[in-house]
Amino acid sequence: MTEKKITKKIPLENNLNQLAAGIVPYSTTGNKTPRNQINATQSLAQQVRSDFITLNYVLLSYLYQQFGWIQSIIEIPVLDAFRGGIVIHGYEKKVVEPERKKRGFWSFWNANDDDKKQEQNKTGQNERFLEKQQEKREQWEKDQLAKDKALKEGDDEYLRKEITKEETRLIEIYLRRNEIIGKIKQALFWCRLYGGSGIVILDGHNPRFPLTLEKIDKDTDLEFLVCDNWMLSGSNINTIGSAPVDWLSTTPFVVNGHPVHKSRVITFKNKDFPPLYRAVGRGWGMSSLEPLVRTLNKSIKNENVIFELLDEAKMDVFKFFGFNDAMQDSDATAAITRRVAFAESTKNYMGGILLDAEDGYEQKQIHFNGLADLKQDARVDVAADAHITMNKLYGTSPAGFNSGDADRETYADMVESEVRIPSEANIIRLLEIIGRKVLGKTLDFDIEWNSLIRVSQYEEEKRKTLMLANLNEANIWGRITNKEWQDAVNKYNLLGIDVSYKDKFVADPMAKQVFKPGFGNN
Repeated sequence: MTEKKITKKIPLENNLNQLAAGIVPYSTTGNKTPRNQINATQSLAQQVRSDFITLNYVLLSYLYQQFGWIQSIIEIPVLDAFRGGIVIHGYEKKVVEPERKKRGFWSFWNANDDDKKQEQNKTGQNERFLEKQQEKREQWEKDQLAKDKALKEGDDEYLRKEITKEETRLIEIYLRRNEIIGKIKQALFWCRLYGGSGIVILDGHNPRFPLTLEKIDKDTDLEFLVCDNWMLSGSNINTIGSAPVDWLSTTPFVVNGHPVHKSRVITFKNKDFPPLYRAVGRGWGMSSLEPLVRTLNKSIKNENVIFELLDEAKMDVFKFFGFNDAMQDSDATAAITRRVAFAESTKNYMGGILLDAEDGYEQKQIHFNGLADLKQDARVDVAADAHITMNKLYGTSPAGFNSGDADRETYADMVESEVRIPSEANIIRLLEIIGRKVLGKTLDFDIEWNSLIRVSQYEEEKRKTLMLANLNEANIWGRITNKEWQDAVNKYNLLGIDVSYKDKFVADPMAKQVFKPGFGNN
């Protein structure tokens, strides 16, 4: 009798849909996501960090101290902005603005005042009101005619009177001797590195009380202290994060434990945080290294990889007969160690190695093909994110790219918008204080920056020659006076010397004939 085998039928479920569903990757939330994530916001969210390097005071300090190219990112735009210094213009008087009728704060919407005016008009005062308005209008026209006449005649009482050249030089001497420009640069360094800084003005009085500009004179002992935003907020530098600043208080700053009045601090602020995280900055800006974290990590990692590969560029391999058995004996291990040390020492200065016939020796060398391109790409990324040209940051140009006028113009626009324009108000404020100290009077100042793009000596002389020719022609035709001609020549140093004022200008008799209308067209 034969045994009957009992078999169990098992259905096969091996369709491709189940296989494909099993290999779809999971997202960070645990849900399955499509394989192609190029159009998914989750891909971007995974690349965003939630912390801010601006709040890490210690890390920023170490980066600035130990990486030269990070110092270049912070300092080069500031140094280029002040290249050649600044041109100072000081004025003693402002242009007199026409007086305007003052209205009460509540007169715009106070219904009672409107009712009173309507009642006055109803009682017969409307005609008198119109007469007064006509008289004011006629008087205003007379004043405008008088001011226009004074403007044409060059009345010093109407126009702003500029200080003399000697007074300007006294201010420039004070700036150099007290290194004021250097302190402004240092404040801008800390502003770009930490997101904010300030210059504390000390005049010998309690810093808790406000600074009175009119009380500053030649005998005032002025000091200018440069602080970063951490020093101004009185924070503990050993912690991440800083104490908040009460900007509505009269003494929002604390320096070395001493409250300082807000009128004594000239603050510098870098770019603002986005509105969503603006409270993180405590009223200050964000560091210039904040958007460069990815590129900084990439560049530093590239340098570390190259450094580690240099140590492994050439490796010696020794082959000893019976090495595994010899490692079990301490005496044999010591003997092998001596043999390797002897071989290493002899090949360093003799260039040869003597080994047993059954031993082996060979060298393995690593090739660095492609590492130069990786390093160049990392440098290009850092320069692009920092908005600084490769020539400025590293001293070299990227291969295959022409660092011409377009690159210089882009860099000049960055320096103009991020360094010069934001710092103009603070520089003028410092000049007002220094003007009181040096000259003993309150002045209005204006500054003029030198060109960021250097021109050749030939182009500079060509520009001066054309400017001098235009001034001479305008003076000959009476468009400008001799005094105006002299001021323009001295201001732009067109002749290389200071031209003294002359009431009568003796010119070449043929000059007027040359510029005479219709000359040469007979």
